[in-house]
Amino acid sequence: MNWMLLLSMMVFASPTPEGELVNDFPKQVVINEIIKLTPINGHHFNLKAPQKCGGKPFGNPKPTELNCQLDTKGKNEIVLSICDDPESFCKTESYSVTVRVPRGYKPNKKKGPRDVFFIPKGERPAPKGFLLNRPERALKSAKYGKKLLFIDFFGHWCPPCNLLDENVFSQKDFTKNTKNLVKIKLDVDSDISWQWKDHFKVGGYPTVVIADHELNEIGRVVGYRPKASMMKWISEMQKLKDLPIAAAIKKRENPLTTESEKEGLTKRIANWYFEREDYSSAIEEWEKVKGSEKNILQARLKIAQKSKDEIEQIRVLTMLLSKYSSNIEAGGWALSLSSVDHEKVKPHLENVYKSLESWRDGNKVDEEGYTKGDLFYYEAKLKEKEGDSSLAKKAYLKCASEYEALAKQSELDVPRGANQERAYCLLKGGKTKEALALYKKLSNAYRGEFAFSYYYARALFDTEDYKKAYQTVKRAVMNSYGDNWLRAVTLKAKIELKLGKKETAERTVRNALRNVVMPSSTQIRSHRYLTALRGVLKEDSK
Repeated sequence: MNWMLLLSMMVFASPTPEGELVNDFPKQVVINEIIKLTPINGHHFNLKAPQKCGGKPFGNPKPTELNCQLDTKGKNEIVLSICDDPESFCKTESYSVTVRVPRGYKPNKKKGPRDVFFIPKGERPAPKGFLLNRPERALKSAKYGKKLLFIDFFGHWCPPCNLLDENVFSQKDFTKNTKNLVKIKLDVDSDISWQWKDHFKVGGYPTVVIADHELNEIGRVVGYRPKASMMKWISEMQKLKDLPIAAAIKKRENPLTTESEKEGLTKRIANWYFEREDYSSAIEEWEKVKGSEKNILQARLKIAQKSKDEIEQIRVLTMLLSKYSSNIEAGGWALSLSSVDHEKVKPHLENVYKSLESWRDGNKVDEEGYTKGDLFYYEAKLKEKEGDSSLAKKAYLKCASEYEALAKQSELDVPRGANQERAYCLLKGGKTKEALALYKKLSNAYRGEFAFSYYYARALFDTEDYKKAYQTVKRAVMNSYGDNWLRAVTLKAKIELKLGKKETAERTVRNALRNVVMPSSTQIRSHRYLTALRGVLKEDSK
């Protein structure tokens, strides 16, 4: 007999193990939910064999993980081909997964301001000159006047978003100097924002995008920027109004473009890819520019963090701290390295602390998009990691003082953004009574808003006052919607478990899963919050 044929017969005759070869995953999901499929130890997915994810391809297929996103109501079939690692046998497994859709949800319906599924609650007026959650009207205005769009993707719960509102967008000189822009704020927790979030690939908040009237992006900033820094950036973007990113890419390929112009365009394109979280493309661009090692390392770090590659994270962070310890971002790099391997960060700490002090003593922190409170926060977290609780608390209290000073710049009677950060730093600095009093003050001042009830409930949860936390979180759930609703019900279930109300917690999770809706875009953070909700009961069982 042919030996190859015999060997083939032996392989296929190998006994197939009993039981499923894929780790447990939910068999009932919500529409557009991402199902993460992983094989049991010692096995892998055979990517060469046919696999099936309902009627869609698997997202980012790997031998050790397949992501299946189902968008069709009712029963869907998942078919997987799994082999043992020595490949002595392979097996096909089939599963039926039911996709649920909440009552009243119409996934294909065009969203107008009155047609959203997650209706914003407790809305406050937008700063003067801004439209609020009216993307169609904003686009129509921009097209009519051939004006640029200034789009702020924000969350009510987001401290830097609130800082932008209070310390930048509400200022008279900002309003005056941006009157030629069509300005709009889009609430990231409502599905009214999903279409534009997906179009612009928005990941972090706040993200401010400037685009032309055809929604061609000119540039973006992610995170808080003080007024002077924001105004400078807006001025730069206005000068580029006839050269959005897509046009810049084309211009770079034009043979008439000079080498100096090409380098400037490449830097701009690389920065845009980085802020858009397309780190591989950013690296490709930065590799064309001399002296871009730091930028390339930062992009490599983001890729390693996203893939949870700890070895690469340690390698890249060590290089960044060795070569660029005087950079304002060194505190963040040190904190990241400490979280992966604290021993590796110890040789760099002295230089990092000196760098943080130097930046705090200088006058260029605002230009870099940081606050002095941010820098004290880095120091506090690093001291905490070192086990020096006394110095950590001192740094947290200095952080609180910086945010107190920032709060005084707000015109509100009870400033939102800076006080959110201040309350957290007070709590971490050991001033529990003062912190809880500030959280309560915010919660009472803005009773109709989700954020402050949620943060107050979380602080009470952290300080183990579960009964009071439970009463507060129920108000947060009542005032929440979209992503913040997922966060609120997750915290509610956690508190219920702490109160010994396991059946109530199970009901909370079950009811939430009946009513949640996921965006089709995997870029949007809703999927992460749904995973956290599903994990509540699993963590309790452990």
